[in-house]
Amino acid sequence: MHVDNVNIGHWARLTVIVATVCAIAAVLTLGGYIGPVDGERQSVGTIETEHFEIHYHEGYEDEAESIASYADSYFELPYQKFSVEPPTERTSVVVGSLDDLRCDGTGVEGCYVSGVSPAIEVTSDDPHLFYHEAIHRFQADAIGSGNFINPPGAVPKPEVIVEGTTRYLERPAESISAQAQFSQNQIDLTTTDASLAEYDELALFTEYVLDEYGREGIDSLYTGVYPDDLETVAGKNVDEIHDDFFSQLQSQQQRMNDGGAVFPAFTYEPFVITPSDEVTFDATTPDPLEALDRSWYPDEPTAYEWDLTGDGEIDKTGAIVTATEPAEEVTLFVTVDGETHEVTQELLWFESDLTVIESTLEDDSIQEGESTELTTTLTNDGDIEGEKELKLKRDGNTIETKRVSVQPDSERSVTMDVTGEEVGTYEITLNNDQVSELAVVEPAEVSVVDIVPVDTQVEQGNSAEVQITLENTGPTVGEKSFTLEFDGVSISYGPFTVAPNETYTDILPLSSPDVGTYDLTRDGKQLAEITIYDQSAISVVDTELSTTEIPPGEPLLIEATVENSGEVTVEQDITIELSETVLENRSVTLPPGEQKILEFEHEFDHDADHVTEKQLTVGDGTPKQVIVENASAEDDSSGAVATDEQTDSLIDDDGVGFGIVTATVATLLLSVLATRRNRR
Repeated sequence: MHVDNVNIGHWARLTVIVATVCAIAAVLTLGGYIGPVDGERQSVGTIETEHFEIHYHEGYEDEAESIASYADSYFELPYQKFSVEPPTERTSVVVGSLDDLRCDGTGVEGCYVSGVSPAIEVTSDDPHLFYHEAIHRFQADAIGSGNFINPPGAVPKPEVIVEGTTRYLERPAESISAQAQFSQNQIDLTTTDASLAEYDELALFTEYVLDEYGREGIDSLYTGVYPDDLETVAGKNVDEIHDDFFSQLQSQQQRMNDGGAVFPAFTYEPFVITPSDEVTFDATTPDPLEALDRSWYPDEPTAYEWDLTGDGEIDKTGAIVTATEPAEEVTLFVTVDGETHEVTQELLWFESDLTVIESTLEDDSIQEGESTELTTTLTNDGDIEGEKELKLKRDGNTIETKRVSVQPDSERSVTMDVTGEEVGTYEITLNNDQVSELAVVEPAEVSVVDIVPVDTQVEQGNSAEVQITLENTGPTVGEKSFTLEFDGVSISYGPFTVAPNETYTDILPLSSPDVGTYDLTRDGKQLAEITIYDQSAISVVDTELSTTEIPPGEPLLIEATVENSGEVTVEQDITIELSETVLENRSVTLPPGEQKILEFEHEFDHDADHVTEKQLTVGDGTPKQVIVENASAEDDSSGAVATDEQTDSLIDDDGVGFGIVTATVATLLLSVLATRRNRR
């Protein structure tokens, strides 16, 4: 039986303030010493076991020693069975007369007093009585509270259901069947005061939950908050569950007479596992339960199968097996009367000060078929090496398991892959703790739209370049990589990131091979030809001018002979410069070994007062000196005779050319004019 902090259960409907006051009263009552309520009698001795401090009153030493002989075995059973971390402190047990215990108001021979200093109080060494109260001690840890007070609005006294579950675990099914009424009118699942006989009736409900909803259902009664957790397992509200229970009472009577529902479970040694342990798993009914005439199976099982690695595959068979590196969760399949029953238990591992301090998903959105990484950082604040199993799940399904060890007083980060197999939104958890939601989206559709050379003629020493255009017609950001072949060499580019429904343009370098013409290809398909040429192969080998002295109003005629001395056809611009001022650009294409004459014509602006001397250059040809006469020279008719200096200026640099004719005509005209003046 369970007593709430000196019968605090009678105040279950009162406010939280009343509950708090009662809890404080429990602390004052229990203090650090377990003894009689009135203080008239004191404990005369204490026996310590691994999990208990057993205080006994005068005359009860033999009972205390008897309890000490089996107490730990009854303690370890439920903690392993329901995967609940055991308390680190010892639980107090008081053995004495009923008058000296806080159970005296209940009229029963034992009770569990919850609160700050929990204690089991019994009047005898009856194993049934002790196991019943030890189960209450376990349930206080399992639901994370030292009492079973109802929150406002909850179904009254759910601990009565808890009483029923302990009764079902400790008593054989046929014993419960013999005492239960199997009558709906006599079973009140919310009774606040129940006798031991009524507990047998409540145990029927526990057996029904096990038969109908399996281990998950009964686990919800032991380690959850009734009725919320059971409603979640059943997918029904508590009233519907109760109606279903009452409707099957008649058939349940026969099932109970036949031995009740199968309760698959297993124990293992050692009680708490360290990474180096060889673990022995035992699926047979434990000896302590057989001592209570209780069995996990109505009939002898015909098969035991074990998934010891958590991969869904059967690793070993048999009632008792061993494993050196079991998974954090082990699954047992037991076949009874031709029906296979399944139970998964999370093992109790030695807990160092190894904790997960951060888990981060690299990307919370990936494309279908891609993967992202979960990075987990663990820290070990203890003095010994710690080890922890990390179980990565996607929507509750395990996708990777990794056991990690961390040296004392250090940190370690590990990565695990998360793949996006199908489009959708998934919950990513690590050891059942949510990390993030992962969106898996349709893949992007990025394609190469165009690849063209920036220039098909590239001077040797410069890098040939291509302009690329990529397009993403998909719904998400995408990437694209590709390979080009140039000069027989493969060049890889990318990945390039392209936003959805966008284009991307870039200029990419090619190699700079020797002089020659090369194919630019992609996947064996020719895209263009690119010529690498030697700039010095095309040169201006001769320049001819119509005059080196340019009078006003007359254009300058230029003939330039261009030659390609290289080995490939080259297209090149020929530039005419006058004293570093570009007059004109002319493009010329020349096959190797050929010449071509380029003709230019240019008119100059003439200064009114000055004669200008300039340097004319065509391409890389020899510079030529030219004189641009002033504008007044056109109106000069004074009849002056040209001087030798003026005459020389009409002759080109080589002493021949257009200037000789002009000078001769000018001399004759001056002679005629002088003769006419003399005759007058």
